[in-house]
Formats: sequence, C-alpha cells, structure tokens
Amino acid sequence: YVYFNEPDGMLRLTKVYQYLKKAGWLADTTKPDTFLDLFRGTPKSFTMKWTGEQSDLYSLFKLLFDRKLIKPVGSTKWVVLGAHLVDKNSRPFDDWNSQKVPTTTLPVVKRLVNILDIAEEQID
Repeated sequence: YVYFNEPDGMLRLTKVYQYLKKAGWLADTTKPDTFLDLFRGTPKSFTMKWTGEQSDLYSLFKLLFDRKLIKPVGSTKWVVLGAHLVDKNSRPFDDWNSQKVPTTTLPVVKRLVNILDIAEEQID
C-alpha cells in the first residue's frame, strides 16, 4: 500500500478491515495484523479467509492496482493475492482472468478504494 507509512495510512487500512469484517467478506478469525501484512510490502507467509465472492475480491484489488494504490512485491499481482487469500472453504482462489466486476457491489468497492486513496478522501 503506497500510503502505508503516511500519518493516517494504517487508520485507512483499519477502516477498510473493519468494514470487510462487518460486511462478512473477511472471516471473523482474521486478525488486524494479518490484514495489515497484506499491505506492508514485505514478503511474508500467511493466509486469510475471504468469505465474500471472488468477484468482489477481484474488483477491490483490480481498482487498487489500477489506481496504483498497491504494488505487488515478488510476483504478479494475482499470484501474490492468491498466495495470501483463500475462499470460505480454505481453497486457493484461481481463474482470475474470468472474473468480472460485479455491478451490484461496485459502489461499495469504490467506496473502500476511496478510503485508501489519500487524494480522494479525508479521514477524521
């Protein structure tokens, strides 16, 4: 996450983490530090359980990549994401190329991306 070390970078990530857990897109067992590890930019071995739809995960990270808010470290973006997130049955996600951005949840995903974009939104 390009703003990780900015004064409110971790606050922004924490807000997104809280929303994802409340929405049921991240497993209740996901610890805040594990979520932050996904955005630190340092290679580390861990997995988190994504309990939402793969298409929502795809659209969230596609927008983050497109807006250059995150950059993969050590491999391609989908390989990095697939190495750290598993589905609700603890299976790795695959077939990223066939995913589409869902129109029903796109406004929510855009809001989450805007929270992470310092240029878009102030955090109080």
